[in-house]
Amino acid sequence: MFTKFTFLCALLLAPAVPVYAQEAAQAPEVEVQITDAQLAAKIGEDLLPIVPTKLFNPIDTIYLSVSTLASADTPGSLGVAWRYTYEGEQQAVHSAGRELIFSGAGVTVFEISKPDGWPDGEYSAEIFLNGKSTRELKFKVW
Repeated sequence: MFTKFTFLCALLLAPAVPVYAQEAAQAPEVEVQITDAQLAAKIGEDLLPIVPTKLFNPIDTIYLSVSTLASADTPGSLGVAWRYTYEGEQQAVHSAGRELIFSGAGVTVFEISKPDGWPDGEYSAEIFLNGKSTRELKFKVW
């Protein structure tokens, strides 16, 4: 007859079964961040503003230079929404986005121009990293 005691002894004396499954190694979290963003009427060969500014002439091309830093190569997106404030309401001027492979330190430039001149007033450039708003730069045209 098989008793509870015999069953317990059989369990205790049974050889241990090795466990080969290991926890899946978690990949390190890749971080991409915007380290700087500046507006300018002219940029250098390094894609950085020659003279950063927040005041523009109506005939200027407006450049937005966005510096990023990634801890490892990773795909993502960077975008900007340009807006004009008219009578207290923001109106869309233009939006642009780019699919990128972020790798270490990098610079991406966006630009807008209006050959017949920008209306005087207040504007903004809202920056998006992977679809999320990260910062907004305000500027004026006079």
